[in-house]
This record gives sequence, structure tokens and C-alpha cells, in this order.
Amino acid sequence: MSTPPAPRQHHFVQAPIRPLDEDGVTVARVGTLLWLVATVVVWLRLDQLRADGQGWWLWVCVSGVALGLVGIWWCTRRRKRRG
Repeated sequence: MSTPPAPRQHHFVQAPIRPLDEDGVTVARVGTLLWLVATVVVWLRLDQLRADGQGWWLWVCVSGVALGLVGIWWCTRRRKRRG
């Protein structure tokens, strides 16, 4: 019988650096802010977008803001639970 192969040795070592955002609240806030900016830009150009048949982009941006708010709520709640 043959012996089982030895476990693979990894060549990379992870640096002992703490993550910048452990709970995701900052990322959710920045992402939501970017969607909000996109919503304003699209709203300002809505007439031109509707003329081109692209008026649905406003609802994409509004959905991004709404999902971002849910993400902020979720990550903040998780942060509070962890203490």
C-alpha cells in the first residue's frame, strides 16, 4: 500500500494586520452614499434618459439606496450584538 500524500505547505503567510472594517458598516455607508449620488445624477438627467428609453435607471439607483439602507441596518445590528 502507498502512504497518503503529505499535507500541502502554503508558500504565503497572512500578515498579522487587523481588517480596516470588521463589521461592514463603513462599506455599507459608502456604498449607499454612492448610490444616492448616482440617484441624484440620474434624476437630473431623467428627461434625456426617458427620451432614450432608459428611464428605468432611476429605479436601479433607488433600489441601490434602499438595499444600502437595509445593509446599514443589518451591519449595525450585527455590530451591536457582537458587543
